[in-house]
Amino acid sequence: MKLKQQGAVLCTALFFLSSYFLTGCHSSPKEYIDALAKNSSLDQPLTFNTDFFTIVGWGKNTRSANVNIYIEGDGQSWEDPWTISNDPSPPDPMSLRLALVDNRADSILYLARPCQYTRDKRCTPFDWTSDRFGPKVIQTYTQILNQIKATWPAKTITLHGYSGGATVVLLLAADRNDIISVVTFAPLLDPYRWATYHHYSPLAGSLSPLSHTPRLMHIPQTHFIGLEDTQVPYSISANYFAAVPPSQIVLVHKVPDFTHHSDWPQLWKSYILKAK
Repeated sequence: MKLKQQGAVLCTALFFLSSYFLTGCHSSPKEYIDALAKNSSLDQPLTFNTDFFTIVGWGKNTRSANVNIYIEGDGQSWEDPWTISNDPSPPDPMSLRLALVDNRADSILYLARPCQYTRDKRCTPFDWTSDRFGPKVIQTYTQILNQIKATWPAKTITLHGYSGGATVVLLLAADRNDIISVVTFAPLLDPYRWATYHHYSPLAGSLSPLSHTPRLMHIPQTHFIGLEDTQVPYSISANYFAAVPPSQIVLVHKVPDFTHHSDWPQLWKSYILKAK
């Protein structure tokens, strides 16, 4: 969180909670992402209802045995260092753009984060700030993955996550037996250290992949980290890679000149082509 005064968090959150219910999500991010998806192979709009949130997504079901799932980053959590956003929808859905360049034969599914691109009345500002990696969020995606496996159908899953979406996919992978690999871009691997590094308020209601490293060290992973990323510097990942060291199954690509918002889709497209 970017609010340094802990005592102001609740008041600010309640203010934006009331304004959220009065105004709803802004239309422009939703219109943009709809157009982006409809003009691509991911032209199937999807809505997943879970016990905690309604999550929107777009997909392409090829009825393959494996499904490639892309989970969005944190989006617009804050308007500025003191003001919580009333709509966390990202103006640039990086994970969707990553999914759009995936031309492999597997089924592909893009998933937004809780409260993005939707007017879910169960949302509160805590869900995209202090609790963004909390148990409710992880259980939400667990239910969605179960729904996908039951209906598409798919036996295995490859998870992809950008920025804070990387935290979500690692927490999911640590708790399931059907994740065959994880791919991250500009990943947030140690959210607690990240908050301390930037002098943000602690992510009090969130979980960390570092609590699950004994399980994660056995899951194939590929991490793309920009060496010019000042938002999530490589140094933030040090604790994670000390616990889950690079190996034959844990690959780390340090990308020169890449920042947090560089052209990760183009890099990913080139990587997929080389792997074929």
